[in-house]
Amino acid sequence: MHLSFHPNTVHFCTMWETDKLLEIIEDRRRELGLTQTEVTKRAFRRNDTSAIQSIRRGSSPSVEKLAAIGDALGLELYFGPKRAPKEPDFDNNNPLPHKGLAKCGINGWSKAQEVRDPLPAPSFVSDELAFYVTPTGQSMIPEGIPPAALCLVTPSKKPVAGDRVWIRDKNGGATIKRLVEMRADRVLLRGWLPRENETQQSFDEERFLTFIEEIYPIAAVFKDLTVDDPSRAQLIPDPRSTQPTATPAPGVEFIEADRDSFGFEASGVIRQLWFPSAWLKSKSLTAATCALVHVADGHMAPDIPVGATALINKSETNPEAGRSFAVKVDGKTVIRRLYQVEGGRVFVTAADPQFPPSTHAPSALSILGRVEWVGHSFI
Repeated sequence: MHLSFHPNTVHFCTMWETDKLLEIIEDRRRELGLTQTEVTKRAFRRNDTSAIQSIRRGSSPSVEKLAAIGDALGLELYFGPKRAPKEPDFDNNNPLPHKGLAKCGINGWSKAQEVRDPLPAPSFVSDELAFYVTPTGQSMIPEGIPPAALCLVTPSKKPVAGDRVWIRDKNGGATIKRLVEMRADRVLLRGWLPRENETQQSFDEERFLTFIEEIYPIAAVFKDLTVDDPSRAQLIPDPRSTQPTATPAPGVEFIEADRDSFGFEASGVIRQLWFPSAWLKSKSLTAATCALVHVADGHMAPDIPVGATALINKSETNPEAGRSFAVKVDGKTVIRRLYQVEGGRVFVTAADPQFPPSTHAPSALSILGRVEWVGHSFI
């Protein structure tokens, strides 16, 4: 049996070498910047560390359990005749330039842009302008870009919202961020602060295009890529581009977070769920008009506690007396009760008696959708 980080890099273990399984799982978990609790949540929807700790104690996992962990970490599970490892397809005869460092963090941009030795080009790259950069810092670990990896930048492709991008400003500084939104005159970028208390908070920054010299998408991220031995290179997948790993049963629909509208302030929150089609229909809901949002504060407790996941109906944005809505306040997505008051203004309040109510002009308040369902853990 084997688990692999990438179809071209195979790691073998017999049924079952728990030490080897644990090593592969833990290496991959750290590569993605996940805690053991986050892996268990992804695999089994439980808020504990049992998925990995039971293997650490020497317990041999079932095929079903191992497959679930593999899905959570983007690992392949294979059982069959032993397969020889395949080398990644890199071309040493046509290397790509390596343009130095790009800082991943909240404390500025790197200016270390000295050109380094060129590196082999992956066979799938057709962009003659492509080049590598090396990220520094921990800001992009949750986005699948650990320090000292190699990011393949493709200037011929236009960046779009959701891409990981390399950016160089007019002062020569460079950074790597997630592109959240691209407007006519500015871009909204996202990174992550250093991890504290088993969570990692995101931060957003806005840059005017007049400040930016270049902004290009990152086509791939590799680790262990060298001129001497490109066969050791491993592709690190983009964790935000993964599709649902489970096959839906009849009568259920898949709903996920709308990243452009519902920013997650912390890693390890639920980003996708299955809902019964009959239940959605009974509420006049469709998967296309719904999204999930993480509840970031406790002002709506006890009915909507902090850390809960709310299902939002994006087609309902007109305030209704006392109904709960997802709204953006100071750039942060929160849940609040809304009332329409005299003059068309919107009265905003919460369940917390200490929360100060406020009144806003409709143009000053971004209403994202009405809350239709809330789920949370009792632990």
